[in-house]
Amino acid sequence: MSSPCPNPAIDPWIGPLVRALLAGEQAGLLAPLAMQDPCLESPLPQVPGRSPSFDRTRLSQSLRSFNAEVQNPNTETQCNLLGNPETEVVVTGQQAGLFGGPIYALSKAIAATLWAKRLTESGRPAVAVFWIASEDHDFEEVRSACLGAHTLSAEIQETSTRPVGQRLIDEGLLKEIGETIAQCGSAITTPPFLEQALELARSCYVQGQPFSSGFARLLPALLGEHCPLLLDSQDPVLKAMQAQWARRLVRRSVASIAALELRERDIETAGFKLQIGSARQADGGYVLPLFLHREGCRYRVVLDAPDPAAAPFGQTASSSYSLRGYDEQGSMEELVALIEAQPSWMSPSAVLRPVLQDAALGTTLQVLGPGEVAYVPQAAALYDVLEVAPPTIALRPQAVFVPERMHRQYLEMIETAGFTAAELFGKWEGLEKLLAERSDNGTLEGIAQLRVATLEQLTLLQGKAVELDASLEAALQKTHQHLAKGFDNFHARSERAAAQKAGVLSTRIKKLRELALPQGSLQERRLCSLWVAAQFGNAAVPQIAEQLSLDPRRLQVLPLAAERP
Repeated sequence: MSSPCPNPAIDPWIGPLVRALLAGEQAGLLAPLAMQDPCLESPLPQVPGRSPSFDRTRLSQSLRSFNAEVQNPNTETQCNLLGNPETEVVVTGQQAGLFGGPIYALSKAIAATLWAKRLTESGRPAVAVFWIASEDHDFEEVRSACLGAHTLSAEIQETSTRPVGQRLIDEGLLKEIGETIAQCGSAITTPPFLEQALELARSCYVQGQPFSSGFARLLPALLGEHCPLLLDSQDPVLKAMQAQWARRLVRRSVASIAALELRERDIETAGFKLQIGSARQADGGYVLPLFLHREGCRYRVVLDAPDPAAAPFGQTASSSYSLRGYDEQGSMEELVALIEAQPSWMSPSAVLRPVLQDAALGTTLQVLGPGEVAYVPQAAALYDVLEVAPPTIALRPQAVFVPERMHRQYLEMIETAGFTAAELFGKWEGLEKLLAERSDNGTLEGIAQLRVATLEQLTLLQGKAVELDASLEAALQKTHQHLAKGFDNFHARSERAAAQKAGVLSTRIKKLRELALPQGSLQERRLCSLWVAAQFGNAAVPQIAEQLSLDPRRLQVLPLAAERP
């Protein structure tokens, strides 16, 4: 990676480790992966070490069927590209959240297509792939969707760790969609295209189908020609491809655990917190970044604790495994045989998932969010151990979408009042203080300084005036009083004018913040992807794709013109 361009002020909502990586610092924590230069000036490196036998033919055939089923308009072109071993892959992904998940899932998908386009235009044919993390088990995290004043949720029928992709769309969700459609138009805060957007969602979420299938159908409907090739993480062909590296993990469990422990120490020594739990457990045992599915639930693979009196774990082999929370144990060779025979029973943890993903796809570039980039250093420790070619990492762009009129006001606030996006969307208390300081353009302070200087000069004249004529003292005092009163009156009028100006600015800022920071969270994190269609209609995505910058260091405020109802 080349030295990043000067950028002293990365947006503050990016965490400290990600900030350091963006600034070109702590690169060793990410090795053997590399961080893409945020200036976008350096070309992406070629993916090293790809096997001559590398073959995505069966996977592309499987994805052709899946993408055609969910009506991805780019199915044929993208599958043909993926099937070519020379094609480079830009991958991003997200949990299968209700109504498309958070808005940043849209930004990720569009960014991946823009990166693939950039590579292709440079003479390196590329395809964008969106990884639907249907194996994720945290249903509570994905079952709700916020559309501004309306929040809809899927019911939880059970509290097990059943993967999201194996839970079914319930009647209650469809009933809730219908009830919300019936309420459209009854509230002033209702987005103009909410009814249209909810009808689209109702057509995508089919009762009795897997919950993740609604996400897979909605994404192409929202993105249209800007939709990447969709890949469900439970695809059986993908599972079979990944199984060889999962078996390698088991056979190299000692080296894998040692590499993870070493990287964990490096991260903590550098002053950062681990984003994912340590491989070493409190009871002295170790966990592999691997789950096995049993009876619809997933269970962590645990290695026997080595003898405490023996050499460090990196030099000690574990001969058996067990499943945490499930009555099963066996030898490591039995575990290898199980993964080979039933690859669909195997599921990677967050540490292993990107490694298996890149092993199967031959990834050139991963487009990740700040939270994902923060845990990639732990995952990076496994690439060399499992002999997987390391990709480059790019932080996804961060964006707020506003109506054109509000964007003009935003630019005015930036230019005339001198605010930055970080200030406008930071804590209100700090912004309120800045608003008071900047609303008068320094006029009030200037008046106060002039008042003090003028009255001080009159005081200095008093002695000389009395020497000329004692009667001048009274006249001078009167002049002093008149000037003081005049300055005070002018200052008061200036204060009223500044307050009025501040009031206008304050009102505009509050309206902007209501849209950009719903319920105190960034729009892209709080609102669901369907909200973009509900607020701006079908015209939104083409405008986003045209305006979105791949530079991730600044929160972008993008103007969108809504289509005519």
